[in-house]
Amino acid sequence: MQKLFQKVVACIMCAAVMFGAIPAQAEPITTAILIAAGTAAVSWLTPKALDKLSENDIKVIKQNALNGDFQAMYNMGLIYYLGKNVERSYPEAIRWWFKAAKEHNYAQAQYSLGGLYYNGEGVIQNYPEAFSWYKKAAEQGHPQAQNILGLMYQNGLGVSQNYNEAIKWFTKSAEQGFIEAQNNLGLMYIDVMGAEYYKEAVKWFAKAAEKDNAEAEYHLGLMYYIGDGVSLDQFQAAMLLHRAAQQGHVLAQYNLAMMYFMGKGVGRDYKSAFEWFSKAAENGDASSQYILGFMCQNGYSLEKNREEAIKWYREAAKNGNEQAQEELKELGEVW
Repeated sequence: MQKLFQKVVACIMCAAVMFGAIPAQAEPITTAILIAAGTAAVSWLTPKALDKLSENDIKVIKQNALNGDFQAMYNMGLIYYLGKNVERSYPEAIRWWFKAAKEHNYAQAQYSLGGLYYNGEGVIQNYPEAFSWYKKAAEQGHPQAQNILGLMYQNGLGVSQNYNEAIKWFTKSAEQGFIEAQNNLGLMYIDVMGAEYYKEAVKWFAKAAEKDNAEAEYHLGLMYYIGDGVSLDQFQAAMLLHRAAQQGHVLAQYNLAMMYFMGKGVGRDYKSAFEWFSKAAENGDASSQYILGFMCQNGYSLEKNREEAIKWYREAAKNGNEQAQEELKELGEVW
C-alpha cells in the first residue's frame, strides 16, 4: 500500500509537467469555418439556415457575389465547401473565398483559406501558405486566426518557432475573449516564461475557466493543488478538477480520482475514486486502468476480484503501462 501511495504522490506532484503539452485545439479544424460563418457573413446564413437553402436562394447569393458583395462571395464558398444544394467542390469554394480574401481583404475568407491549406483540404497541405492567410486575417483582428497564428509560432509550423510572437498573438486573441487563446496563453506562461509568470498563467486560466473550459479548469486545478501562482488550496483544486472531469477531461478524471483515493482536498472515498478511475480508464488512460486493477485485486471499495483485476491490468499493459505488465507477470498471466 505504501508503495502505491508513493507512486500516487509522484503522479500528482509531477502533473505540472503536463502543462507543456500541446492542447487539443492546437490544429485548426475545418468545422471552425462553419461555426464562425455567422459572425461575419449575412446574418441569416447560419449553419441551420444553410440546410434550408433553396436553389433560388443560392441563385440570389451568387448574383450578389457576382455584383461584388464580398459577404456573398464568402457564402458561396461556404455553400460549395459544404455541398449545400450543389455538388461539393473545393475548387469552387477556394475560388470564391480567394476573391473575397484577395479583392476585398475579407478576414473570414482569409481565415477559411488558411484552414484549407493547414489541413490540406482541396489543396496540397502547405503550412507557409496557411500562415500567410491566417496572418492577413489576424492583422485585421480575427480572434480565431490570431489564436492559430500563436500556435503556429509556438510549434514552428510554416514559420520559424518564436515564443515571443506566439505570446503576442495569443494575447491579442485572449483579450478579445477567445477561450482557447486564454488557455493557450496560460500554458505559454507556465511552459516558456517560468515561475515568475505563474500568476499571469492563473489569471488567463481563470478567465477561460469562468466560461467552463475544461482544459483551463484542469490546469487551474493543478495550480491550486500545487500552489503555483496562487495560494495552495486543494479543496478548490478538487472543485475545478471535478468540473473538468464532468466534461470528459481524462487527466482531470484521473487526478480527481487520485485525490479521492488519497483524501487530498476531499475526504478519502474509495468508491468515488473507483468511479472516476473507471471513467478515465474507459477513455483509454493506462494509469487509471492499472490502478483499477490494483483496487480490484486488493478489494478497495468492493470485494476482491482477480478476474476484474487481470482485465484492467491487461488493458493497461496493452497501453504500455509497465507496472501493469509487471503485475501480470507476478500473477502468472500473459498480456
